[in-house]
Amino acid sequence: MKKLTAVLLTAIVVMSALSGCFSATAAKSKTVKSGSWKYTVSKNTAEICKYTGREKSVTIPEKLGGKRVVSVGKRAFFRNDTITSVRIPKTIRTIGKSAFEGCKSLGKITFAIGLRTIGQEAFYECTSLTSVKLPDTVTELEKSAFCWCEKLRTLKLSKNIRVINAHTFNSTLITKVTVPENCVEIGKNAFTLSDVKTVTIGAKVKRISSGAFDAAKKLKAISVSKDNKYFSANSGILYNKTKTELLAYPVAKDGTEFTVPAKVETIGGSAFSSSPLRKITLPVGLKTIGAFAFNSSQKLVRADIPKTVTTIGKFAFNECYKLRSVSIPSSVRVIGSSAFASSGIRTLSVNHNKSLTLRDGVFSFCNELGKVTLFPVKSSDGNTFESCGSLTEVIIPETVGKVYKKDFFGCESLKSVTIPETVTEIGSKAFGITIDAEQEFYKEILIKGFKMSGKSGSAAEKYAKQNKIPFTAK
Repeated sequence: MKKLTAVLLTAIVVMSALSGCFSATAAKSKTVKSGSWKYTVSKNTAEICKYTGREKSVTIPEKLGGKRVVSVGKRAFFRNDTITSVRIPKTIRTIGKSAFEGCKSLGKITFAIGLRTIGQEAFYECTSLTSVKLPDTVTELEKSAFCWCEKLRTLKLSKNIRVINAHTFNSTLITKVTVPENCVEIGKNAFTLSDVKTVTIGAKVKRISSGAFDAAKKLKAISVSKDNKYFSANSGILYNKTKTELLAYPVAKDGTEFTVPAKVETIGGSAFSSSPLRKITLPVGLKTIGAFAFNSSQKLVRADIPKTVTTIGKFAFNECYKLRSVSIPSSVRVIGSSAFASSGIRTLSVNHNKSLTLRDGVFSFCNELGKVTLFPVKSSDGNTFESCGSLTEVIIPETVGKVYKKDFFGCESLKSVTIPETVTEIGSKAFGITIDAEQEFYKEILIKGFKMSGKSGSAAEKYAKQNKIPFTAK
């Protein structure tokens, strides 16, 4: 009985949400229809939950049924292809989640003083919108509020805005951003893939999430108020206040080479993401290379890792197609997931280090890599060299005791491997198995012609028998 009740309640909630008239106060309010408007009433206020009209120019009423309209509710205009302009009255305090999402003809919005919050994805993918001027009563822009407004060129932020959340202006044509003095936080990917050229960080900003300006390919310079206690800038590059962490290097900054200052100990997340630099010199004393730090830096040929580095974050050098040689020093303790995946590595050297932890797929899909000497590690999530399509030779020294799951899965050019008896454990699908690309549905098959050799009675022989792989005892 309890399960049936739960199912029914869930169905009611889902159906209400889909109708566009569900809110947190639904149980205490009633839905009313007046002309082109559906709205809910709670005490002395109203929330618009659906517009059913076909007018191109819409003015939201200040009152409905004698009640003051204070909110445009969730999905109220969702994917309305007719409206071209909307006027928001002074009574509105909140614009809800996805209220105008996908209104692709909406080219003009007039906001009035009184608005406080613009909800998550409120104007997501309003692809005709060209300008936004927010009243100074707005204090928060929630996640993805104007994301994928791909014609949005001009922006005036409220001087009282406190937070610019993640993905807020992702994929827009905005060219200039002045972060207001009262803003304290800029979220992850807030201006990613935008056309922003210059950014000015205000005095009160105390948090800038990684990748806030990721892949902003026209960004030339970032400046910071001298009164800011948390951040600083030098030559257009964003640092923390003490300049021990480099946070963002503008993608369109002039030059093909850059030497990171000696004082820097951390390269922040996405700091050089999509950079056109060919060579980056990292300082001795550097300890951390953050997640996505050099992700998709497709012209990067060289970035030698100093012997002081202890952590390389996930996707740090992912899709660095021209990065030919990588040497991992013995100081490194952790390499994150896909840190060097899909890069152009041809030669790889990992200094003997039994304290090294590998996350998933560290060197996966490196299709230029032809030869690998395996190395011992403290632990691994596996898939280390998965789908390295040109890999033809794997050398396993006697210092290696374990090969992890799917470490060489999908390496179809690898036709044989000799495994020493020091290897006492081989993870599932580590060798000789790939995906059958000719099948419509996912199916794993043995790599044609693959064979193994090793000591009789060893873990290698056991693995070969389990997977029906030809084995030669030596």
